[in-house]
Amino acid sequence: MQPNSCVEANIALVRKALDAINRGDLATLASTVTADFVRTDLAQAFVTDGAGSGGLTDFIGVIRAAVPDFKMTIVDIFATEDQAAAQIKLTGTHEGDVLGIPGNGGHLDFNGVSLYHFRDGLINANSQLLDLAGLLRQLQAPAQPPVEPVHVVLYGPPAELGVTV
Repeated sequence: MQPNSCVEANIALVRKALDAINRGDLATLASTVTADFVRTDLAQAFVTDGAGSGGLTDFIGVIRAAVPDFKMTIVDIFATEDQAAAQIKLTGTHEGDVLGIPGNGGHLDFNGVSLYHFRDGLINANSQLLDLAGLLRQLQAPAQPPVEPVHVVLYGPPAELGVTV
């Protein structure tokens, strides 16, 4: 079976984009996406403001400000002529605000899945689902306050309440 150069090019483009993210090279990252690129966070935790390369590079800039050594590593990837899917590992040091949680210097190491769509040799869309529960545990997010138990107090003799003892 002949290798599909389009499939190989798509995988290479994803690798180039992630390498640019890892190096903080926002200009190269911008060159890997279409002008109308759209990023979708399927967990709706890291919502990107704005479409296109500007929205993406702004978003990555914010992430790298909070996690300066942020790195995305491809664990596994496969592609077709117009799509790719990658299992990714995300690592870094929590130095600044992430999801409203101030930096604590802790190491982050969590997983995700990223789906890419291509058009005209560039990434046109990215849908990502991250292990948000795992990330929140590592951020040492404050636990939700316990639910206060409801105490029911009955007044009067049982007969007045219609209760048979």
